[in-house]
Amino acid sequence: MPFENPIVAGLLLLIEAIRSPNFVAGVSGWTINKDGSAEFSNVTVRGNFLGSDFEMNSSGIFFYSPTFGTGNLAAWWAITGGTDPYGNNFVAGLNIIGPNGQTLTLADGELSIDTGNGSISLNQFVGAFTNGTGNAQTDTLEITGSRNSSNNDNAGLLFNSSSNDLTGIASIQGFYAEPGIVGGQAVYLELYFGGVGIFGASIVAVQPGTGTSPTDSAVSETWHAMTLQNPTVFGQPPAPFAAPRYRLECEGGGKTVRLSGAVKLLTPSGASESFWNAPTGYMPTFGQHANSATKTAAGVTGQNVVNVTNGSPAAVQLVNPMTTGDIFFLDDITYVLD
Repeated sequence: MPFENPIVAGLLLLIEAIRSPNFVAGVSGWTINKDGSAEFSNVTVRGNFLGSDFEMNSSGIFFYSPTFGTGNLAAWWAITGGTDPYGNNFVAGLNIIGPNGQTLTLADGELSIDTGNGSISLNQFVGAFTNGTGNAQTDTLEITGSRNSSNNDNAGLLFNSSSNDLTGIASIQGFYAEPGIVGGQAVYLELYFGGVGIFGASIVAVQPGTGTSPTDSAVSETWHAMTLQNPTVFGQPPAPFAAPRYRLECEGGGKTVRLSGAVKLLTPSGASESFWNAPTGYMPTFGQHANSATKTAAGVTGQNVVNVTNGSPAAVQLVNPMTTGDIFFLDDITYVLD
């Protein structure tokens, strides 16, 4: 007996598809096909929308791998945090979990990427903007730290592009910002085609023997106390004079040694008598000498000569004899390593 309805028989679709009169695949209209596929122009869904491995509901959009289940939540976008029907906890925002635990999170204005070997976080303190117009336009990427709530200050870096007319130059600038600075921020470091500029700041040398490899981090240089030679002749100065010391400084490509402090004669010294041996990292290639201010036990001032030899060890000598109670000063004495 033939079906009375040529389109459907009970719950079965008899023809290949039912379509709107204006249906054109990928262009207009709609179709519901016998094989279960369909195409619509606009769809309004009330309640949940369930796919083979994803679900859209009032809480957000959730993707699972390989199937729905506990521990299989692979990505989601949610306005607020919560727990899905399978017991998976989720936080607010856009979140993607990689096959080996890598994560990408976009929430509260912050983009965070965790590769498993380290994380990267981009938030409201990373910005990009343009300056100028036309051929004079430059682009800038700004990275800043959060502002201190008490001092309202912060610091950051500016990565600047050059302009087509070359009125703007490519540079990296380090700045400090606080409300008391005219213009809001002051640039203290600038790297550009002309070299490196340091403004209102100081540069510290690297301590010799450090920073030699990726596993040996550089250590900032500091003052080191001298270990005086011939301790029966040379001793520590009386107050208020500083004890003898030395350090490497950045002049001359970070190869200048500066001496400071004073030394007191405990007994008379001979000619060219050594009072200090420069240690490894502070030994010069060539011998050098410098003038040293002196003061006798009676308070008479004068000068002597300090000689720095290039041996190993590099002996530092007081050239002219001095007597008991005399003091010689090392302030402002420098020598270069090469």
